Amino acid sequence: DPKPFDLPGTATVSDWAGQAAKVLRTLFALKRSPLVKDPRISRTLPVWTEAFATLGHTGKLVILCRNPLSAAASLYRRDGMGFAHALDLWFAYMMEAVRLSREHDRALVHYETLVADPQGALERLGSALGLAIDGKAGDAAGAIVSADQHHRSDADRLFDHPTAGDHIKRLYAVLSEDGLGDEAAIETLWQDWLDLWEHRGTD
Repeated sequence: DPKPFDLPGTATVSDWAGQAAKVLRTLFALKRSPLVKDPRISRTLPVWTEAFATLGHTGKLVILCRNPLSAAASLYRRDGMGFAHALDLWFAYMMEAVRLSREHDRALVHYETLVADPQGALERLGSALGLAIDGKAGDAAGAIVSADQHHRSDADRLFDHPTAGDHIKRLYAVLSEDGLGDEAAIETLWQDWLDLWEHRGTD
């Protein structure tokens, strides 16, 4: 559901984080540097960052930005999801990932860049986050992306697409041009998103 929502109060988040820490401790008991990949984690990020902190991990956050048309095409193919709904879901997950990660060590990478130059993209991520990247990491990443029957759309097609709302185009433009730096634009988009849902609720 792309509808905006607020997490409960601090006490509830801490309680959930305690339960999440138990799960992580079981899953990653022998791992010094656990890795979690899940697009839905952006919606409950405070729970997971607190859970990892409980286990002594400060965390490095990688936000993967994919062209929304490509993401929507994948959701349609895999789940039969309506195109407009999939675009709104992209917006909600990206917006929450960007807003809720501000206080953490983070970096943004574009999916299309990862496809075109896996090793270069990973090395730039490593530099941004202070991580050592294995010289063969790009080969492994490239093999994964090549095996995926991904849809790829260019930015021009997005900006001309009739189904993609203005909020979709504006967020993708901000992330493409300014990365994570334009917080004022992000907040304006967030307020517009809240207003949009308020109007949808009264229609």
